[in-house]
Amino acid sequence: MNKIQLNNITLTRKQYKEKLTIFENANLEVIGKDKIILIYGPSGSGKSTILNIIFGILYPEYGDVYINGYNMNKINADLLSKYRSNVISLMFQNFPLVGWLTCKENILLSNKNINKDYLYQKLKQLDILNAKNTTPNKLSIGQKQRVAILQSIMKNVNITLLDEPTSALGHKYKFEVMKLLKEYSKKNERMIIIATHDNDLKQYADVIYKLKDKKIYKSL
Repeated sequence: MNKIQLNNITLTRKQYKEKLTIFENANLEVIGKDKIILIYGPSGSGKSTILNIIFGILYPEYGDVYINGYNMNKINADLLSKYRSNVISLMFQNFPLVGWLTCKENILLSNKNINKDYLYQKLKQLDILNAKNTTPNKLSIGQKQRVAILQSIMKNVNITLLDEPTSALGHKYKFEVMKLLKEYSKKNERMIIIATHDNDLKQYADVIYKLKDKKIYKSL
């Protein structure tokens, strides 16, 4: 069972000469295993910031962060490496892939023990099977994003974070990706947390959190 807690966090960042408050005494609690969680809000509201806090890239000035028993406020480099290897994965918004590796090799970076037939089935489901032996520089942005999504979810961890995973996809592939994520979450008992501004993704969520006025509100 996964448990994510952000307790009364306050986080600011500098914008030119001013200090901009992203969150102020904000709280978030997520408990479960096979759930799709949406962090929903407009651009600049702090969606990516939440994922970066959960992943251990950013740390709030005030408040406590606990993820599956890890105290993120006091985590050291060794524990952080273990945490990122065994507990969690993050697909960044620009979905970076290794340019000199094929799509299949990029996905296998996250888990070398993936069943090849299963992998090919998922590549076919997202209409990128024919690109499995192609390097990313020869792919469209949408194809790259679909490869990066598979790379992230195929990692053998309990929590998958996806930052705007449908931003480069049209309607057809957007819904196919969400269908795959829903199936994968239930079958493998994985929690998938998606940061998005896309209203269409709400129908696939088990729980939705909205960002407003520097707070985090549960809406479903």
